[in-house]
Amino acid sequence: MRRLFLTAWAALTVGCAPATNPGVREDEVVLGMTAPLTGPAAAWGSVALGARAWAEEVNALGGVHGRRVRLVVRDDGYAPGRALAQLSALKNSVLAVLGPVGTAVLQASHLPLAEAGVPVVCPFGNPRVFVGRGSTARVFSIYPDYRGEGELLGAHCVVFAGARRVAVFYQNDDFGKEGLFGLRRGLEAAGGSLVAAVPYEAQERELGVHALRLRGSRAEALVLFSTTAHAARLVRELARNGQRPAIFASFTLSDRHVMFSLLGPLWAGARFDARGPIRGEAAADRIIARLLARDPRLRGREGFALEGALAMMVAVEGLQRAGRGLDRASFVAALESLREWAPEGLGAPISFAPGRHHGLNALRLMQAGRRAEDPPRELAPWRYMPPLF
Repeated sequence: MRRLFLTAWAALTVGCAPATNPGVREDEVVLGMTAPLTGPAAAWGSVALGARAWAEEVNALGGVHGRRVRLVVRDDGYAPGRALAQLSALKNSVLAVLGPVGTAVLQASHLPLAEAGVPVVCPFGNPRVFVGRGSTARVFSIYPDYRGEGELLGAHCVVFAGARRVAVFYQNDDFGKEGLFGLRRGLEAAGGSLVAAVPYEAQERELGVHALRLRGSRAEALVLFSTTAHAARLVRELARNGQRPAIFASFTLSDRHVMFSLLGPLWAGARFDARGPIRGEAAADRIIARLLARDPRLRGREGFALEGALAMMVAVEGLQRAGRGLDRASFVAALESLREWAPEGLGAPISFAPGRHHGLNALRLMQAGRRAEDPPRELAPWRYMPPLF
């Protein structure tokens, strides 16, 4: 693994000489993306398909300033070293990288991408990765802070479930650890206590021991900072032994159609954070209908696909504002001009500026109905947290 990281790093920082205006041609602009189309986080790969479907929608309307938008997608299997190698191969042929998926992927790639001068638009991972490390100049994030989310979920467990004994199941990397850090603080402030903190590794499949540890904690609520697949395995293991704590889930599990497809009625009533629009809301449903017309494979995965489309909307707005004389510098300047902008009326408004590249840091708490078709209920409205950079 170490050799793979070093090889990919060398390719990014040395490699061949960059193109004069990478990714920009007379009739086309090329964006690159690495995503987990396979592997333990494959459900999140739907963001890439949603982004590509929205690019096709833009192209059907004439593209941007006479250029078609082409998204090159590579499958990283949720493996940081593999993602870094994919980005190494893309760096000199794309204008920007769109939405790399996973905090561990961002940890591996953010410094090499910064050194290569590649803009990164809407990365799907903890924005704290970029803080204080000299890699924010060309990064534009609208992703919430897991630490802040953990604090909110801690308070929500007490307020909305009356739970004083809370357990957490978390991925053993910066994604899960940041959520755990915030959860401890949120519970302490709200008068609850963390009675079990059970980590897992991304490649683990058997979760019987993890479920046993959680059962022994007698927790009244369970917080999930995990992939969809790991959450489903754990909840099934607990239910098999008669344990049904109140579920509070990170926004990484906010696609209720995916979760109901994995868990059926075991997901009924689950509380979860949402970082964007949700199917059942008018603005979201309008966009989802257009995405499904472009790619019917997205049916049943509309939530994550919508997040990918939103990322592409941000990139396209930057292309529009940059004008015909497009290059990386004009693209960055164009994105910095976004103020209180809600694409297609979706979600909370986004604001960037030359000194602010974390354009949105907000969440709301939802509760699933009895079935996937039931619109979730909003329990707590948008909570805006300070931008991190």
